[in-house]
Amino acid sequence: MKLRFMLLCAAAMLGACKPAETQPASVEIKGTASYNERMLLPPGSTLVATLEDVTRADAPAEVITATEMQLQADTAPPIRFKLEFDPDRIVAKHRYHVRARITVGDKVLFRSHMGVPVLELKKNSYADVTMRAESTDPAYYVLPPQQRRGMYSYMADSGWFSDCLSGVRVPVAQQGENLALETAYMKSRPMHGAQMLVTLKGHLENVVFMEGIKTRPMLVVDQFISIEPRGCSGPSSTAQLENTYWKLMSLNNELVESPEGAREIHFVLNRDNFRLSGFAGCNSLTGNYRVDGEKLTFSDIAGTMMACSNGMVIERQIHEMFPRVAGWKISGETLQLVSSNGMRLATFESVYLR
Repeated sequence: MKLRFMLLCAAAMLGACKPAETQPASVEIKGTASYNERMLLPPGSTLVATLEDVTRADAPAEVITATEMQLQADTAPPIRFKLEFDPDRIVAKHRYHVRARITVGDKVLFRSHMGVPVLELKKNSYADVTMRAESTDPAYYVLPPQQRRGMYSYMADSGWFSDCLSGVRVPVAQQGENLALETAYMKSRPMHGAQMLVTLKGHLENVVFMEGIKTRPMLVVDQFISIEPRGCSGPSSTAQLENTYWKLMSLNNELVESPEGAREIHFVLNRDNFRLSGFAGCNSLTGNYRVDGEKLTFSDIAGTMMACSNGMVIERQIHEMFPRVAGWKISGETLQLVSSNGMRLATFESVYLR
């Protein structure tokens, strides 16, 4: 019995001395994901952060690890994340970047276009990732209910608001203090359809707009504060007639909206060669122009000959409009083309490309 006891003790001691089998320890990279636009995220948003091997320039990056985070409604940046990975997958002298994106369903709202280098000489285990907006579709964003500054215009019984900070453009609902905003605009506007700088408090809301069935995101004005004939970044008449991207707002006194995902109808007057270039709804647009003070005329207006299922009607109207133009007026960021008798033919707004 005593011998058996001694053998059992010896076996136990040998077992205690044997190295335990351990799993490779994981290592982590911490970081934040941010964006500069003054927007809050809608419910259902997801942050995806990835650690990628970007050594080979001729091949897609290899994802070492990724993490997904379901974000709370109205989450604001910076958003903290953590990436855990197996250190055995890290190869000396390889290059590694951290990237991030925010999605809602299959729609990408924000994405980092430049990866943040990490793990250089086994250091740099923290990454601050900056993302950029992939879409300005207001259906995917929430304007925080706080004071806002933006460009407001009203025509064809419709008001529109373009947020100065985010660039999101939304229709204004006939609710809240909208009547006060409309009244102030009608008293102050220098010409029909001109954009003016407004300060207000408001929030984005899905509002019924057609036959009590269809809804769309609209800005509800909770409090109207002020309106003035200025642009977002300066005094009135900041836009110039030439070398400016002019987006079509109205034609023949009817509001024009570009279909979702479609190319904008626009033109640019190129000062170097006095040529017009642009897009008319289906085909490219070219021609000559001459400007003399407040007088403006167009000639040799032409376009490519492609046929489209949409856009042909308005394209024909645009080709009919340009020969009738005899003058121009700019107020703030709004251009008005007029006929020889002063009749308004079309209204455009300036767009500053990023």
